[in-house]
Amino acid sequence: MVRAPACHAGSCEFESRHSRMKHLLIYLILIVLLVGCSGESKVHKKQSNQEAPEYITSQPKKVQIKLDLIVLRSGVKMYKTTHENAIPPDLKTLKETQTLKITTPLDEYNYDSTNGEITSKTYPKL
Repeated sequence: MVRAPACHAGSCEFESRHSRMKHLLIYLILIVLLVGCSGESKVHKKQSNQEAPEYITSQPKKVQIKLDLIVLRSGVKMYKTTHENAIPPDLKTLKETQTLKITTPLDEYNYDSTNGEITSKTYPKL
């Protein structure tokens, strides 16, 4: 009797058939990816909307107002520390005494001289 290793042990250079399930799985993944990529994305839908350009162009203004609000509110705190905890009478005085550099005109902001709170007229929730 002659002993020979089994073919699947790899010694006689036999290559087994590749699994059909492996090929089926690859095809399914490709089909899912192709179907998913062929659909219209939300970005294209939003850009086709009439309001999209206005939304996009309003964002830099909103960011600038937000930055100016940070500067103005910090200016109120600095004014209070240099003027014995007094609140500035108006935004013009605040801007002049603290030499604040803001890009938005002062009439964009609501100022409460009783407590020093500053809000935007265009974006009151900022």
